[in-house]
Amino acid sequence: MKILFFGIYDREYARNKVIVDGFIENGVEVVHCNVNPRHHKGFKKYWLLFKEYQKIKNNNNFDFIFVGFPGHTCVWMAKILFWNKKIIFDVFISQYASNVVDRKVYKKYSFNSYKSWFLDWYSVNLADVVVIDADEHIKAFGRNYGLKKEKAIRIFLSSGLKPVDKPKDLRGRKEFIVHYHGTYIGLHGMEHIIMAAKMVETNPRIVFRMVGSGQLLEQTKNQAESLELKNIEFLGRLPEYQDVLNRINDCDVLLGSFGTTERGKWVIMNKVYEGMVFGKAIISAETPAMKELFTDRKNVLFCQAGDARDLANKIIELEKDEDLKERIGLGALNLFKEKLSPKMLIKDFLIDLKKII
Repeated sequence: MKILFFGIYDREYARNKVIVDGFIENGVEVVHCNVNPRHHKGFKKYWLLFKEYQKIKNNNNFDFIFVGFPGHTCVWMAKILFWNKKIIFDVFISQYASNVVDRKVYKKYSFNSYKSWFLDWYSVNLADVVVIDADEHIKAFGRNYGLKKEKAIRIFLSSGLKPVDKPKDLRGRKEFIVHYHGTYIGLHGMEHIIMAAKMVETNPRIVFRMVGSGQLLEQTKNQAESLELKNIEFLGRLPEYQDVLNRINDCDVLLGSFGTTERGKWVIMNKVYEGMVFGKAIISAETPAMKELFTDRKNVLFCQAGDARDLANKIIELEKDEDLKERIGLGALNLFKEKLSPKMLIKDFLIDLKKII
């Protein structure tokens, strides 16, 4: 099998790297035709992408065309240039849900909000096969954009990181570190993390380390200051990704998301997969998407979305029960190794693909 990975994407971005590595490990030849959006902006990148296409157009013996993320704005281009090939599109996220509902970059009834909705709608309906990261997310695209579930295939997000052989031994340490990293958006439920920190402040061993920046950072800091919290540290955006990974590896508990938005029910956060790689005990809201992959108290500790008291209780439970913490962390690591390697993800994808194409 030979595929063309096409579009305006960064080859090193974890989502694309996992999928490409998975194809290669399953014996599929991958040819790239792409422009990196980090290096080229505006309309120019589409012109450069067309020039890249001209270099490979006479070598058009591909089994299918895979439009990588982010590809909403170039599915049409793939459809025109490769009119006789099946187009597979990794939609990955909803432009509308991300930009309008979660991040509130655009106002609801603005031109850009309608544009975001249109990009979601046209791209998933124009493609022959659509790849999404969770079955619950597939259902949401069906409700919101008319995506037919029979042409959608799930590929979990996973991570491009190599899992550790065994989790780091943290027994007997003075501090019990609760770690968060992310972009401070409503989806993550930052206010509930802060309130949970307040509820556990009488335990001097528990400390919260907050990594990242974003829309709600100042609001979150102000909330922590108003509560006079002494058990929380905001580290901001760290210089290198490796610095973030070092912080993950050094924590006792990794926090997922706790917001009550609709999108929170559809997706599994990237940070969750990163925690699995290091064998960390993960606490996250119990959602339909999370339940597709995880089992409570086996490889995750679930709490109720939007419930700071429940989150606080789960943190206290893990602080008191080292054995439970280690079992959950090891369970998460083993789950990653068994189901989320690039090879396994794409092996399952190719089986599903044969049923459609």
